[in-house]
Amino acid sequence: MTEFRPPLRSALARRILAALLLTLVVIPMLGLVYFLSGHLEITYQISDGRLKIESGDRMSGSRVTDLDRITEARRVSLQGGRRTMGTALGGYCAGNFAYDNLGPVWQATDCGRDAVVLRAAAFDKPVVITPPDPAAFLQRLQAHEETFVALPPPDKTHVFILSAVVVPIALVTGVVVVLLLLVGPSHMVYRVGAGTLEVATMFSRKSWSTSGMRARRHRPGRMLKVMGSSAPGYYTGRFREAGESLHVYATDLKDVVIVECDRRLLLSPEHPEAFLDALERAGASVQR
Repeated sequence: MTEFRPPLRSALARRILAALLLTLVVIPMLGLVYFLSGHLEITYQISDGRLKIESGDRMSGSRVTDLDRITEARRVSLQGGRRTMGTALGGYCAGNFAYDNLGPVWQATDCGRDAVVLRAAAFDKPVVITPPDPAAFLQRLQAHEETFVALPPPDKTHVFILSAVVVPIALVTGVVVVLLLLVGPSHMVYRVGAGTLEVATMFSRKSWSTSGMRARRHRPGRMLKVMGSSAPGYYTGRFREAGESLHVYATDLKDVVIVECDRRLLLSPEHPEAFLDALERAGASVQR
């Protein structure tokens, strides 16, 4: 069989797209793993004249202040809460939130409404906590009494199950797409001979009989992708042009060959006339 390859366009755009795609996939997945590796146990500790609040979430961090620098400490009923940046699980809310009656706050709470709001020079915004007995905690805070409170950690079972499915699928999909973008074009080839047209890509190989096949050169108009890849220099999958369906295997859409058999194929051999000659010798009807 005679082989024809599509032209290879500059890989710069595909490399940039591949790097961007890999970043968009890998960073969130690493962030999820990083998040799950935290113990997510909220603690409040009064010791040595200081108050330390640990969120248990590596991304939300902690808050520390000298007790003498606390300017406000009072009970509050939280109203109209909205998370702006942080974590919200059942029984665990940590990070930056906003409330109708408080405005922006940083919190490490059990997501309950009965809370304590603290203001101090060391805090960039009010801090909200939810000790099990807010009144008793405020008394100990005022008395500088040594205290340690640990809230029950949230149940992360459903998050672990979800991540066990999502992380591998996302990473494998990302790697496969990146490989297609970087090396897919060089693996695309068209083969003609023995009454057959064969199109091979990196992960597939399809063939059609040239008997009854029609072929001609074509300059496509506006193409609409239905399913597949439309990365610069690598087009595969189902597209539509002028209301008609096409199966595309091409690296360039400027000067292509349309092949009509049991489906309409759009191919981009580097030497289209030689490709059409080979199809004609194999039994296809070629329109010049």
